[in-house]
Amino acid sequence: MQERYKRGLLTQAEQVLLAEMMAEEAQEPHKSCLGHCNPYAEPGFVANAQYPAWKTFDPMCEAPAILRELLGAVPSAATGPAAAFRAAFISSAERAELERVMANRTVLLVGDAVDRSMVQSLCVMLGQQSVSVNAQHPWGYALNQVPASEFDNGVRQEPGDAILADYCYEPTFDLFVTSFYHYGIDTDSVWRKQASFYPPAQFESRVRSLLVPYIAALKTQSSPALPLARKGIDVAVFSSSFWDLALWAEDDARSGVSVKAGLDDQRIDTWRSRIVDMITALHSQVGDARIAWRSAHIPAANVPGTTRWFMDSMRSKFDSGNVAEGNPILSPVRVAQLNAARRSMLPLAAKDVVRGKTSGIQWSATAQPVIGDIPFGEVTLGQDAGQTDVARPGVVPHAYLYWDMVFAQLRE
Repeated sequence: MQERYKRGLLTQAEQVLLAEMMAEEAQEPHKSCLGHCNPYAEPGFVANAQYPAWKTFDPMCEAPAILRELLGAVPSAATGPAAAFRAAFISSAERAELERVMANRTVLLVGDAVDRSMVQSLCVMLGQQSVSVNAQHPWGYALNQVPASEFDNGVRQEPGDAILADYCYEPTFDLFVTSFYHYGIDTDSVWRKQASFYPPAQFESRVRSLLVPYIAALKTQSSPALPLARKGIDVAVFSSSFWDLALWAEDDARSGVSVKAGLDDQRIDTWRSRIVDMITALHSQVGDARIAWRSAHIPAANVPGTTRWFMDSMRSKFDSGNVAEGNPILSPVRVAQLNAARRSMLPLAAKDVVRGKTSGIQWSATAQPVIGDIPFGEVTLGQDAGQTDVARPGVVPHAYLYWDMVFAQLRE
């Protein structure tokens, strides 16, 4: 059935059945992957006594210090912005646990420029160099094979410096993390006329045309200079926020509405509906990988970021040179609204039902897939000092805490 879904051939009845199958994959649908609790979903605060950490008020639900131990076990991490937060000593038991959790693992981030920043920041902390996957990269050939129908007027264009993904590889543990990019909930190709746009526009099409070939390429090592071939995806971290906020910001700019105004019910309902479509599409392509969903960090109101600048985030060169050009992309209130809408789906309330806009698949409290919770925005709320722009919240504490949360998803 999943093969028929990939080809868009499912009947309505089959779509409903697929949703039910996804919901039945775990015997305990809403149990945290961290065991008896998810510390990041518990009330707490960011403590920086020895290293950035989420501290709960429940001594039986402590956040693991996975990144601290990983940095301590990797020699190349001895210098850099997080060197002071490395574990000074790794016991044999801790080393064994690191091997169990981190060795030969592959983590896929499916999101936007924030995820790109997180991959780059991890590499900086590990003393490695992140790599962008463009059309010239051995794993980026799919950029040259996008169907002509996805382009404006059906005329293919060269990808130029468009990127499909970024990755960071840590050879000590054979740990591979990569970020893949999409344009959010858009179903109308609204960015098609923008110079920096490179199709496909719709999430499901990007998954089929770009992500599937990329995952296949990762499973083969075509050059000794590349990381070791991957066996598959272990954890896929999904997000959709800043491109959606940019979409609404452009609409509002044409109507003279400020991004400081909150999102209306229709936009939030549409967003929740498309999330069903998007996670379903992702689930069909990542095999047995655990899927987690991160919330968006909330930048300070004075941190720059505009829609025209954000368009360049899927290009090799993405800097802050033109960060002030275009319409403001977001406001704290809008990010908070999307984060609350995300929370409402983890899990859905007893009477809440969300139907996919394009797939028709229906989620309810008794029929929805198991999704890990990464409340990145809630945990880092207020930690906005030193941010360059809205897409790059910084290495410490944001990236440090982010990777602790992501790596916690690997513990089972």
